[in-house]
Amino acid sequence: MTDTKQNENLDKVLQGIANKEQAVLLGFVNSYVPKRYDPIRFGHAQIGLVEEFIVEDTLEEISKKTNIKKVFFLINSFGGGLPSSYKIAKAIRNAFNDITVFVPHIAVSGGTLLALTGDKIVMGTMSQLGGLDPQVMYKGQKVSVNSMFAAKRILDGLASRKT
Repeated sequence: MTDTKQNENLDKVLQGIANKEQAVLLGFVNSYVPKRYDPIRFGHAQIGLVEEFIVEDTLEEISKKTNIKKVFFLINSFGGGLPSSYKIAKAIRNAFNDITVFVPHIAVSGGTLLALTGDKIVMGTMSQLGGLDPQVMYKGQKVSVNSMFAAKRILDGLASRKT
């Protein structure tokens, strides 16, 4: 069977689920394969301003075409900006009354924040949610705020032992 035929069959199955459950199907999936920026820097797709606009447009289209207030929300994300994740989660929460989130593998940082918008989170054996981990620029690189605080506590502890 060709990829096109398989995709068409999958679309029919998913549409059948949506019809049966009277739900909207919404997915937020990032690639597992990182993008190579240069010989030593890699990065994953991240939740940000562009995704805010996409979600806003998508929710507007959904509200024009249907009055369904139930959503099955698939999330597989390495995260991104917490402000963008929060705004997207808030928009989804405002658009739907019944939100079931599915995390087939990973939702970390901003992805976790998106997952927490659900009334119910469905996860499998290999699924994981990760902590919210704000990032800041430090000497030209993104650094975990949580790591910076942990390092400061260690340094403060060492400094207090010397006095």
